[in-house]
Amino acid sequence: IANFYSGTIGEYDLDGTPINTTLITNLSLGIYGLAVKENGNLLVANYYRGTIGEYTTSGATVTNALVKGLNNPTGIAVDGSGHLFVAESGNYVISEYTTAGAIINTSLISRLGDSWGLVVNNGNIFQIYYGAGTIGEYTTAGAAVNPSLITGLNTPVGLALGTNGNLYVGNANSGTVGEYSTLGTTINSNLISGLGGVRGLAFDGKGNMFVAYWPNPYLESAKVGEYTFAGTAINSSLISGLGDVENLVVI
Repeated sequence: IANFYSGTIGEYDLDGTPINTTLITNLSLGIYGLAVKENGNLLVANYYRGTIGEYTTSGATVTNALVKGLNNPTGIAVDGSGHLFVAESGNYVISEYTTAGAIINTSLISRLGDSWGLVVNNGNIFQIYYGAGTIGEYTTAGAAVNPSLITGLNTPVGLALGTNGNLYVGNANSGTVGEYSTLGTTINSNLISGLGGVRGLAFDGKGNMFVAYWPNPYLESAKVGEYTFAGTAINSSLISGLGDVENLVVI
C-alpha cells in the first residue's frame, strides 16, 4: 500500500493483518503509482522526484531511480513482455521504457490532458483523464483506438482490470466504483457507492476486489475495503488507520 505523504509502502496480509507497515521507507513525498515487474519486484512511481524505483517484496532497494527525469509520474503499468508504460501528468504524455529502465519512447502518446491511472490489456492501453472524467484507449504502439471510450466519470483516479476482463474505475469525488467492459459498455456505474474519496483498486485473482478510500478525506483515516466482483462488501474496513493511502497492488 503506497502512502503518498509519508513516502512509505506498507505490507499487509489479504486478511488485513499488518506484516510491515513501513516495508519501504525514505521514498520522499509523492508516492502514487505501483506495478509489479515480471520478476516479481515492485515498481514505484515518485510524483515529485520524477522517478520510478525498483524494490523487492522484502523491502530491499534494487534502485531508487530505474527511470528518472519524468514529469510528475502517476499511473504505471507493465505489459508482461518487459515494457513499462508511464502516465506523466506534468506534460500530458504516456512514455514507454523497458522494465530494465531503457528509454523506448518518451512521448508514445501525447496531448492527453491530466493523465492518471492506466492498465494494459491485450496490446491496448486504457488510461484515465482525470479532469475530463474519461478513459481513453490506445494501442501499445501509440495509436488512438478511442480517446473517449468511457465518459461521464466523476474525477476518476483508480483504474484496474478485473480477472473477469472488465475495467473497474474508482471515482474520487462521488465515492463510487463503476464497472465497464473493455469495449466501453457501462455494466454498473455505481457498483460500489458511499465510500468517500476512492483512490487505488486491486484484485487478488480469486474474485475479490480491494479498494483504497478515504471515508472523509483529510478528516478520517484512509481504509482498504474488500468486495466481490458483484460489489458486495466482504469487509469495508479490512485495513484502517492508513492516513494518506493512494494506491495498492496485490501479489
